[in-house]
Amino acid sequence: MPGMDANADNSLLIWWAAIDSGFADEREWVAWADQQIEMLDEPPLWILDLSLVHSRDKAVASISHSWTKWDLGPSESAQRNWLDPMWFGFLFLAFERRNIDLRTLLITAGARADAIGRTPCDLYFMMANEIDGAGPTLPSKKPLLVRVTEHFAPMAKISRHEWAYVWDGFAHPDQDQGNDIS
Repeated sequence: MPGMDANADNSLLIWWAAIDSGFADEREWVAWADQQIEMLDEPPLWILDLSLVHSRDKAVASISHSWTKWDLGPSESAQRNWLDPMWFGFLFLAFERRNIDLRTLLITAGARADAIGRTPCDLYFMMANEIDGAGPTLPSKKPLLVRVTEHFAPMAKISRHEWAYVWDGFAHPDQDQGNDIS
């Protein structure tokens, strides 16, 4: 595919995880894609598409189509060790941004864990039950939020690193306002 390289391949997967998890918003993916289009001689079609879509579902569908059409999906090992944890990390960052509440974080993480069959989903659902007043499922003196934060911390670290990678050298839409972009 004209203009495709390892950086574009990695960016495609990072954007998929950031958008699908609910972390990235339209303003971010459109600004990034527009900057890529200006910079690249032959931007990949998925970047052109990303600059034109204005809904999360359409952005995810467009990226997923490109990843399938051009066989850019990760290997099984990369999926398990990089993409899946990054998706969960972006979900947690969406919570930190206040895009979603704690219950949504835990229920969504549980549903995703169940769907991919790699992570025990029960942990997320049991922590979600604690919101309604049920005691900790595992004995702990730590508050629920502390346990949730500790659980997601390694995954969020991956996501923060990858988020910085896609924006390296580009102006994030919030930079002009001095807002936190993490």
